[in-house]
Amino acid sequence: MTEVLMGLLVLITAVYACVTFRIAKANEQVVRAMESQGIEANRPYICITPFAKPGDQILYLRISNTGKTAATKVRLRIDRDFFQFAVRDDKYNLATLNVFKNEIDTFPPGMELNFYLGTGPTLFADKEASDISPLMFVVTASYSFFGKTVEESTTVDLCPYLRTVDSDPLIHEIKELVKVLENVKDSLRQRAG
Repeated sequence: MTEVLMGLLVLITAVYACVTFRIAKANEQVVRAMESQGIEANRPYICITPFAKPGDQILYLRISNTGKTAATKVRLRIDRDFFQFAVRDDKYNLATLNVFKNEIDTFPPGMELNFYLGTGPTLFADKEASDISPLMFVVTASYSFFGKTVEESTTVDLCPYLRTVDSDPLIHEIKELVKVLENVKDSLRQRAG
């Protein structure tokens, strides 16, 4: 009888040890997941986005840190030449700008760099324009944080902006000026009448 009880005690102890081991492993995974979530929530995020301001025909490229901490040792690369406003001159080539050639020591949260790309009518004009100012290109950002280094590539696609920007900003300005002149004309009529 003692032997049976001893065997049962050994079995219960083994089951208890196994369950305890599994609980410890599960807790370890939970801790790792929480640490990972904390890092993801507080890390820097270098975002590359094209944009156009409402009522403006100019397309821009924004590079910003939307995260909560600074990115360090930031290297930005563009995969091809992009000549702003389709002007073939090295001073208008994004690929030759300092930001795409040299490392940025620190890119704090909220920092953003904005670059002119060109006007919609110029960029979408013809094949020659798209050869020197491509409608699709890739910007790669590599940067460090919390002792970790990441490399992220973003494909910038300007094609969705086709026919979304005003054809000519002067037309908008002229329309606004006409409204002002009509208001002045109405005011003068009221005073005279």
